[in-house]
Amino acid sequence: MRKTKKISGIIISFLVILIAISIAEASPPKGKKLIKEIQEVYASLENLTSTFRMEFQWELAGEMEVTEGKMIWGMGDRFRYETEREMMVSDGKTLWRYSLITNQVIVEDLKKADLGFLPREILFEFPKLFSPREVMESKIGDTSAWLLLLEPKEEDLGIKELKVWVSQTEKITQRMEWIDLDGNRTTYSLDEIELNKELKADAFTVKVPDDATVYDLR
Repeated sequence: MRKTKKISGIIISFLVILIAISIAEASPPKGKKLIKEIQEVYASLENLTSTFRMEFQWELAGEMEVTEGKMIWGMGDRFRYETEREMMVSDGKTLWRYSLITNQVIVEDLKKADLGFLPREILFEFPKLFSPREVMESKIGDTSAWLLLLEPKEEDLGIKELKVWVSQTEKITQRMEWIDLDGNRTTYSLDEIELNKELKADAFTVKVPDDATVYDLR
């Protein structure tokens, strides 16, 4: 009888340990730890390509503006955004803004250009700009994700709160949502994500059409 009780006690203890391990594995990671893992993943990338959808919800007007397109990010401040209306391309030094509507190209020094708050800054720079407040378990479609709730380190960022969804396995940002000081909400989603894809040699330059009007501000 004592032996049976002893075995039962061992089994119960073992089950308690298994449950504890299971809970620990399912629990969201600490914010700073998760951010460090995300940074390590992006530091190891040569490039990232994806499609994107950006939704801007005007708080006062109650209207929504939707922009869809393609994005390529490369190392050294190189990026490329393409929509039906415009292109924004950087080779790391020069920035081209090409309006397909007006057929006008603005060429600027990247460091001097006023880019506003681009999704690229959130994708790769948010650990420098925001502090983690909470990490929650979430979903993006069928993909298991971590939802980071962040708050700005400085007031002049113009953002009240930021949410970032990253896949639990790859630690790649797949969705972002932020609210500005006026209550306007921007949601930025990535899809068809590819890592370290072989890119064309001219991926981060713009071939300006001969009939385009060019404003070179360098």
